[in-house]
Amino acid sequence: MPAKSESPGIPDAFWNASISEVKLGYSTAERNRSVFYTCLVCGKEFEKGVIYKDGEQFYEAEKFAGMHINAEHGTMFHWLLGLDKKLTGLTALQKGLLNAFAGGQSDSEAAQALGIGSTSTVRNHRFTLREKVKQAKLFLAVMELAEEKLQKAPLVAAMPLHQEIQVDGQPVVSGEENAEIISSYFKQGPDGPLLEFPRKHKRRTAILHQLIKRFVPGREYTEKEVNAILEEANPDYVTLRRYLIDHGLLDREEDGSRYWVRSQAGSGQDGNINGGIETMDKSKRKELGYNYAHSHRPMGVYRIYNSVNGKSLVGSSMNLDGAWNKHKFMLDAGLHDNKALQADWKTYGADAVTFEVLEQIKPEEEFIAEASETLKYRKPLAEMEERWLEKLAPYGENGYHRQK
Repeated sequence: MPAKSESPGIPDAFWNASISEVKLGYSTAERNRSVFYTCLVCGKEFEKGVIYKDGEQFYEAEKFAGMHINAEHGTMFHWLLGLDKKLTGLTALQKGLLNAFAGGQSDSEAAQALGIGSTSTVRNHRFTLREKVKQAKLFLAVMELAEEKLQKAPLVAAMPLHQEIQVDGQPVVSGEENAEIISSYFKQGPDGPLLEFPRKHKRRTAILHQLIKRFVPGREYTEKEVNAILEEANPDYVTLRRYLIDHGLLDREEDGSRYWVRSQAGSGQDGNINGGIETMDKSKRKELGYNYAHSHRPMGVYRIYNSVNGKSLVGSSMNLDGAWNKHKFMLDAGLHDNKALQADWKTYGADAVTFEVLEQIKPEEEFIAEASETLKYRKPLAEMEERWLEKLAPYGENGYHRQK
């Protein structure tokens, strides 16, 4: 199914067009035994066989469609570059650089025109943009393969949107109401993004019962996995997670180490719309929770790397899994204690900053009786961090550290 956007003013033809058609600015389609050239910007159509006049000159439909693009909307390059960052994924600085490159400016000329310092910074940006191209190609290939497999896969009995929702055996949302709520709040389909989280209890119930279908019954999830799944529906994944738990659809260990779908989650008229699959028994969950609590977290040295200017921040942590989450939270909130890194995060955007594990400590034992047993690894961890600081020298122009 072709992707669509909530962006006003962009016709569906744009999202259904191929890359080559997007570059031209118009698509070609046959309808009622006639061929039409459709402008991907405004949706205006030009029928093949009809002669169009511009001043004293006459043109065939396809030629005139191209002229219409340039006359009404400018070049497709500039029109595409002017789209919102949510659609292009490009920062204002990246757009400025692309515009400079298209204009034939050298790296030094682009650096001077945009006021971003040295030519090496521009070269780093070029590298980042080329990486985006590679990532886009891979993503398109993966999506096409996934859709091909989906089309070939046997049909699974999906739960209809008009099914009645029951809580504790009592109907809460009728089938007709459920279908209306889902179509209103999931504009791109039940598996698409959630427009907003409603305040009214009935609508909220319908939304939550729809969201829980994104989780597999019988499987356990980490909090990070739960957040990632819910964030695809709406950025406020914390609220969604809390309400799924409050409504008894999602359950978790007390320490938040594991989450799972409750066996009664999503109950409809049949009592269980998830096919009656039970989650693992309590003793098994308790065993997994104990193993998680008494196992080593990954320990080691990491760096936060800015791919635009090549600067690094090196650090160490007794829990590498949580280190990046902590840094990212502070950066997103504008509260990071490293002011230079915070400023670059604001200037270049989150896409320019990556988290890399440089080296890990291999624990002597698989399980620990209590957390205090990990204290013996602090000294070797600090020594490991010092070695990497010496090796990378992330000071001055090379990093976010102050020279000791």
